Amino acid sequence: MIAFVIVRSDQYADWHAGFQRLSTFVESRFKPLTEIPIGNAGTIRVLVHAGLLPNGVDRATGWPCFR
Repeated sequence: MIAFVIVRSDQYADWHAGFQRLSTFVESRFKPLTEIPIGNAGTIRVLVHAGLLPNGVDRATGWPCFR
């Protein structure tokens, strides 16, 4: 099972238009976790699978752990 999805914000519209079925799948199962700035290019969006239960939480980031 895939736990995370990473998408560049400046490429999201093209990705959504070019891969509509995949985009619909991702949007129906994943929720925003964080956005990481990448300078003038926008952000990296990190999405996490909403249906997976984490085994814990990473102490440094607060992100869910699935190992």
